[in-house]
Amino acid sequence: MGTLPFSRLEKTVSRRPKGYTKQPKTIGEHLIKKRCDLKLTKVEMAKRMGIAPTVLADWEKSRCKPDAGHMKNVIEFIGYDLMDYAN
Repeated sequence: MGTLPFSRLEKTVSRRPKGYTKQPKTIGEHLIKKRCDLKLTKVEMAKRMGIAPTVLADWEKSRCKPDAGHMKNVIEFIGYDLMDYAN
């Protein structure tokens, strides 16, 4: 009896987290969309932005909004001004 050939299969999961939308309206939705589009985890995105993952989670869930000191970094990371979406 011969051996079976082995192959490496890559499986990607195309799950979108709760709150993902193609047309974001809130700061949290914009952050979720950007993170998912870049295929980053919350930890990876928070590290790139220089904040704690728990802070990012709070922003994404609209528990709170970025303060003025963080807003510049958020705008730079997202690539456009979110002030029009701060509701």
